[in-house]
This record gives sequence, C-alpha cells and structure tokens, in this order.
Amino acid sequence: MLDPQYPGFTDQLLAQLLPAPLPLVTRPRPAVYDFSRVLQLYGVSLGVDTQEPQLVFAVPTVPAEPPTDEQLMLACVIVFGAQLNLTAWLTHLAACEPARPLTQLLGALARGDLHEPTWAGVIPKLLGSGRAQQRVRERLTAQPWPLSLLLNLLANAYAAPGRLAEIHASRLFFRLLRSVLDKLPAGPAAPPALRGTWVASILDGLDELTWRADAQGNPAASLRLAQMGQLVLQQLPSPAEPDQAEAWLARVQAQEHRCSWSTLSPEQALDKATVWSFSGYAGTVRLAATAFCEVAAAWYTQGRVNNQLWSASTHVLGRLRQGLRLCYALSQQQPLATEEEQENQHYLLTYLVAHLREAQQTLLGQLERIRPRRRSCPVGQRPCKARCPRVPNTLIWSRKFAGRRRSSKLCAPTATGRRHCSAWGR
Repeated sequence: MLDPQYPGFTDQLLAQLLPAPLPLVTRPRPAVYDFSRVLQLYGVSLGVDTQEPQLVFAVPTVPAEPPTDEQLMLACVIVFGAQLNLTAWLTHLAACEPARPLTQLLGALARGDLHEPTWAGVIPKLLGSGRAQQRVRERLTAQPWPLSLLLNLLANAYAAPGRLAEIHASRLFFRLLRSVLDKLPAGPAAPPALRGTWVASILDGLDELTWRADAQGNPAASLRLAQMGQLVLQQLPSPAEPDQAEAWLARVQAQEHRCSWSTLSPEQALDKATVWSFSGYAGTVRLAATAFCEVAAAWYTQGRVNNQLWSASTHVLGRLRQGLRLCYALSQQQPLATEEEQENQHYLLTYLVAHLREAQQTLLGQLERIRPRRRSCPVGQRPCKARCPRVPNTLIWSRKFAGRRRSSKLCAPTATGRRHCSAWGR
C-alpha cells in the first residue's frame, strides 16, 4: 500500500502472484486540505506544555499568499472542533489581515459584537447600543452561500457571553456541525461533493494536530484530538461504492500508525490519562467503523461485492482488546487508591466490554451472511457432523446478548475518567 520500493511496486507484485483479473488495491483517500500551511502562513504553532493543548501565536504579520475564504473558514472550524483557543485565533487573523472583509467579521465575532446588549429599554435604543450587533448580523446575512454556513457555525459560538465555553463543556460542536452539513446538497463521497470535501478537510486538520501533539510528547492530547476526528468521520454519509468506504477507513488507519500511542503495550510504563484517552478513542472508532460495516453488509446482500470490510471489524476488535489489556496493566502498575479511581476504572472496563460485545455482534453478522445453507441429511440417515456442521449463533462468552438490540449511545470516558453522555458517545 505504501509502495516502499518505487511507485507501482505493489501492483506489479500482485500481478505476479495473482491471476487476472487483478483485484483492486485498497488505498487511503488523498489529503484534500493542508492545515499546516495555513498555520505557517499566520505564524501559529501548537503548544502542549500545559495539560490542554493551545495555539501559540507569533507577532501578527500579513501572509505572503493568504488562503482563500473557504480555506480560512475551514481552518476556523478545525480550531473550533479541536477545542483550542478559538477567540485568540480569530483575533490573530484580524490582526494579520486588518483590511480583509472576512477577517474583520471574524474579529467582530471574537470581540463579542454579536452579543445582545446587557441593558434594555427605550433610552439604550436611542443611544444606539444595538447598532454594532445589527451591523454584524447584516454582514453575516450578506455572505455568499455556502460560506455563510460555516460563518453561522462560528456565530452560534458567539451568540451570547459564555456560549463558547458551554459548547465545549457539552460537546455540542458535533451536533452543530451536523446541522450545517445537512444543509448541503447530497452527493458522492468520492470524488467528494461539498459535504465530503468539508468532512475530509476537517479530518485532515485534526489529523495534523493529532500528529503534532504526539510528536511533542503528549499522547493523551493526541488521542483526544484523534477521537474528535472519529466523531467528524461519523458526519459523513455512507459512500456509494465499496472502494470509497475502504479508502476513508484506510486513511484513518494510516494516520493512526504515525502516532506513538498506536503501539502502546502493557509492558510499558503507562500513564493514566493516556490509557483512559485511548479507551475512549477505541470506543469511538467502533461506532464509526460499524456504520461502514452495516453499509458493506447491504452491498454484500445485494450481490454488489464479495467482501464485507473485514479489515474494519478486525481493526476495531484489535483496538478494543488493546484498550482492555492496557486498563488491566494500568491497574497492576498503579493500584487504585481512592474510591473515585475505583469507580472510574469500573466504568471504563464496562464501557470497553460493551463496545467489544457490539463489535463481536457485528463480526458475527458478517460470518452469518457468508455461511452456506445447511443441507438436509438423506432420509433414514443420522445427522453427520462432517456433512452437516453446526455454526453457533453467538460467540460463547456473549451468548446471552444474541438477538438483543442495544443502543449505540455509549458514554465515552475522558482523560479524567469522567463520562460524557453527549456527542462523545454517538
């Protein structure tokens, strides 16, 4: 897949090993957005010296080749979704390009010009206390479509004082993003229509931040950013073709292998925040991959494909088992001293086991679909196990869960062990 020798090496090797027709090689979807370039243009870097990653700003300078309005707005959405210091980012953009109409509007949002006046009445209206707010609303309305959708997403964060902090605390960003994406016309995922392009761009930006946080030695922050990327992936409608689904999932797995936490082992000295963040990430990976597996099952039933995205199921099972092993190893390395830690550990294990059962049920459904129909034994003969093998309907240890429909809205753990019953578990 990586063609380590030269371009086309993999195709030539398969052509020698396999008879024609040659199967298609799974390739990750290409990157569509260069977030690192946007950060470099405005002199911004990612800092992870504190517990929470934040953007670090240089002296404001006018960029030599500024990005387009759409690229700049996508960068703002990426900063918003990553829960970085969005207000400082918008203020910095306005300082770098004070004459640009879009950055002027972003600066007005950061200053709170959209907020309702704190005092009301006839006298304030006569004094014009709401004129600044009215001007911002008029400028938002005058923006071209679909750029106005991304601007309204940011405007929602600055509709009232404290609104941004409320959105971050309740993980409301993903519901707001879904409402924006649902207003776009439907289209294919590859080559992507506008919705697919925006989702891919936000994923590329979060992938860049994930890698930068891990490269600076903060795997817990890196995992939190990677989990947000998985939640953004869930906003993508089901691709119309099987190879498109494989391309999206292959991109996620390829990005994982760039980070050090992808090879976490129980034999290592483990950090509590890292293990808990990895467990939350593993559960979110399962939710995203299951949606693709369900679509692949429909394709298989319709006879459109002869495969069912087995790599997605195996990858999910591997991550969940890795999370369980890490949790057990952490409890051996760091005994649970307080009752709160014991409660968090119990919840974390329950969370992972529930996801593992769901992943096994998905895999079981795949196995059931490929199982040939049993042939009845000839009249007068006793059943023969060799001729009439019986395939169990459930996995042995989770038999009591067979046939029972359960909600997928599981609460995901955070780096502190606390749970969020919101978009984290969707």
